[in-house]
Order: sequence, then C-alpha cells, then structure tokens
Amino acid sequence: MTGPTHAHPALGLTIHRAARYDFLVWLLTLGGETRLRRRILALADPRPGEHVLDIGCGTGTSAILAKRAVGRTGSVRGVDPSPEMLARAHAKARAAGVDVVFEPGAAQALPQPDASVDLVLSTFMLHHIPVEARQAMGAEIRRVLKPGGRAVLVDFGRAGHVHHHGFVDMDKVAAELSVAGLAVRRRPLGAMGLDVAIACPDPAKLPVAVVAHHRSAKSGPLHMLAAIGALAALAVLITLHVGLAVSLQRWIQHLPRGLAYGLTGLVAAIVILKIGVLGVVHRFGSGVFAGWVGARHRHGDR
Repeated sequence: MTGPTHAHPALGLTIHRAARYDFLVWLLTLGGETRLRRRILALADPRPGEHVLDIGCGTGTSAILAKRAVGRTGSVRGVDPSPEMLARAHAKARAAGVDVVFEPGAAQALPQPDASVDLVLSTFMLHHIPVEARQAMGAEIRRVLKPGGRAVLVDFGRAGHVHHHGFVDMDKVAAELSVAGLAVRRRPLGAMGLDVAIACPDPAKLPVAVVAHHRSAKSGPLHMLAAIGALAALAVLITLHVGLAVSLQRWIQHLPRGLAYGLTGLVAAIVILKIGVLGVVHRFGSGVFAGWVGARHRHGDR
C-alpha cells in the first residue's frame, strides 16, 4: 500500500474564514493559544530529525511549533481540507521564518506514503469529522506511521461541559484506533476539559503513563482573572438562587396545600425553562460562531 485507502471521504466540518478563526481561538483562550499548544506538544515530545504530520493543521500554529522542535534535520507537514486555512498557515510560517509544508488533505485519506511519519499530531480536529469516518482515520494513521512512531490526538472530552457543541468521546476514539492496529493510552489533559489519546503501532513504544496535568506552562494573569471572575459570578448566582428558594419555602408554608403545590410546580417549571433557555442560547451561540468563521460540512468529491 503506497497511498490513501479512501479516495472520496466525507471531510466533515471545514472552516473557511481563517482570520476570524484565529481571533476566536485567541478570544476563547484569553490570548493563551500558543501556551496551550506548547503544553500539548510537550506530550508528543517531537525530537530533532523527526518527520511530523499535523492532521487538520488549521492555521498552522502547532505545525510551526513542531518545526522549531524537530529542527533543520526534521520536517513537518500540515494537512487540512480548507484552502483558506492553508493559505493563512503558509503566511504564518513565512512570517515565523520556518519551513513547513502545508497541503490539502483529509484525516480519512492522508496524502503521505506508508511508514513515513515519526509523529502524527491532531489537535481540536476530531469533533470536525463524522463519527463513521473516524475508523478510516485510524487506518490512515496506522498506515503512515513508522513502526516506532506515535500519534497524539487531543480534543474536547465529555468533561469539557463548556464545549458540548464539539466534545468527543475519547474512549470510542481509542477503541477505533485499537481496531486499526494501534496500541492506545488516554487520559484527561487537565486543561479546558481536554482529553488526550497517545497511540503507537508497537505497544512496547507506548509510554507507560501519559503525562498528566502538565504544569510547566503557567497560567497567565488573564487566565487567573477569568477564573476568579467565573468563580465569583458562580458564587453570586448560587447565593441568589438559594436565598430565593429559602424565601419562597417560608412563604409557601403559610399557603393552602393545593396552592403551595401549584406554586412549587411553577417554580420547578421555571427552573427547567431556564435550563432549556440556556441550552438554546448555547446552541445558538455555537451556530453563530460556526457561521462567523465560515464552518461548513464538505465531502471529498466537492
């Protein structure tokens, strides 16, 4: 086998407004995208002279960092189905003064030859591809990896409740990689609800333990202020709701039983309605963000 096994894959969700995407990532990470990606890259441990493939490379931030790690004797290729993302990645690599090759490609049909890659990276890409296509992705990763190579896949897991619009069940991903013939270990990264899966063709090369809660990258002041603000807002919200509940309970005690039951049901209905409204707002916001960055579902023959 010398090429991809799937000629016309479903590409899934692709993003076409690259500059807006970069701004949105900067906003969501409070300016800490590079720090977060360095933290993820530390798990992959790219070494001088290695050949790295970044699947779903987006605008190239991880690929550029990986190139600096592998040095002149190593190489980094980034593949992505979005021409706009690739164009921005090219521009960022030129501005950074690093030599990274960016080319069109999908996780389910990689353009690389067999056994040619030491390290496969995938960050925040798994939730963009159809679930039914992930097994093909696993087979492609297995095909391009060298016998002693490894793959590091990172995405929002179930614990990342803020990212329900794009969470991935990493246990299922690990099972799909295992079906493809890869030995897999996974665990939470310990940041933003991220899950990590590390896979190797050779079980003996698999790390004994995936690095947990990597603390070398310290949180910046913006992250600290955001965390304090979020905790303060949560505390105020809980206090208001508890106070309101206590006041209502005292007031309802003095009402006739039927009316008390009715008001209790009404309060419960309001709480349920609030939860539903928050869910609708979250989905609407996710849709707005997806439209703003030009996210569209595409197929390989289009």
